[in-house]
Amino acid sequence: MTEMPTKNPKILYAMLRHTKDGGKLHEHLSEHLEWMHGNEKDGRVFMSGPTDGSELNGLTIIEAASREVADELAQQDPLIRSGAVTYSLHTWNVNEGRIALTLYLSNQSALLG
Repeated sequence: MTEMPTKNPKILYAMLRHTKDGGKLHEHLSEHLEWMHGNEKDGRVFMSGPTDGSELNGLTIIEAASREVADELAQQDPLIRSGAVTYSLHTWNVNEGRIALTLYLSNQSALLG
């Protein structure tokens, strides 16, 4: 029996962002989104988005080989570099959950959920 090739193991890290300066946040938001989309395409960001509350805070799940690599990536976020947000980084051990994905080949769309 042939063994399947394995990827380098990556660990998931939860980056929690907290608004520090709302004015800077709106000023650098488009740059932040561009940065996020690039990291998503490159496989470094698994999931990301804002959380609810009175301030615009967010959660990003980072895939990285180590905490140091995840922290270096987090520090490149334009919102963090600008001082608009602060962040904390936590190892995320996923024990439960599911992901459902439907691909529609005819119109090249997908449905998550």
